[in-house]
Amino acid sequence: TLFTSLRIMIIDVQGWSGQKVQYTSIPYESIRAFSAESAGSWDRDSEVDVFTRNLWSQTKVALNFRKGKADIVSIHKFLAAIVLGNKEEAGSYLNSQEPISPQANPAGLDSFMSWLTNNSNPEDTAVVDIQLHSEPAILMDEERVLRAFRQGRDMYLYTTLRILLVDVQGLQGKKVEYKSIPWKWCTGFEFETAGNLERDAELYLFAYIPNVRVVKQSILVKNCDIYEVAAFAYNILLGKDQRHKVVVSESSVFLQRLS
Repeated sequence: TLFTSLRIMIIDVQGWSGQKVQYTSIPYESIRAFSAESAGSWDRDSEVDVFTRNLWSQTKVALNFRKGKADIVSIHKFLAAIVLGNKEEAGSYLNSQEPISPQANPAGLDSFMSWLTNNSNPEDTAVVDIQLHSEPAILMDEERVLRAFRQGRDMYLYTTLRILLVDVQGLQGKKVEYKSIPWKWCTGFEFETAGNLERDAELYLFAYIPNVRVVKQSILVKNCDIYEVAAFAYNILLGKDQRHKVVVSESSVFLQRLS
């Protein structure tokens, strides 16, 4: 697997003699979303997935790396720089000499119950921003977290550039998937308030990406105002001024303008 200045190139040597070779090219411009997944306790490989605008066989392309031999966090940041519009920074993210794995996050009873009931609660954005700029350093240098919600061990993060979904798997929490969906490919949203006997409201974000068309988040209404979250989504999606930039203003100010 090669990461060049223009594309991802996969060289697949086939057959006993190795005379049959397949060369697959994925231009960076065709990548709409991407994810990186660390290896779990019993896995041999970590995995990086790229979701392209192709509608057929290359909708999702999986790249496997031997456990402990590749720094998937750096690869994730490299793809983020390429896809989110900071290509001049991309090369600096591949200079790591030692593989980095996310720290283990074992499942506790509270985390299990939150996962079981599908509740998500708001988190302190400043704390999450510092964490994901250091351990592990998933976010790019100038990227900032605008909203953060935790559901058990998993997280829904809304940054200045993307939606970032953190999926912690397994009892020991060593297997973690980071999935990135750029704001520029989000085309709309929908929200649903909670009924009389319901605890959760729902937020749906629609993306123009094959295989990643809808992001659904259930929000515990007693700890969060769904109208404020919807106003934030409204402001993000309708405040785009350029293809690679997003205008972000405080939701409270926006709500005052609505009123």
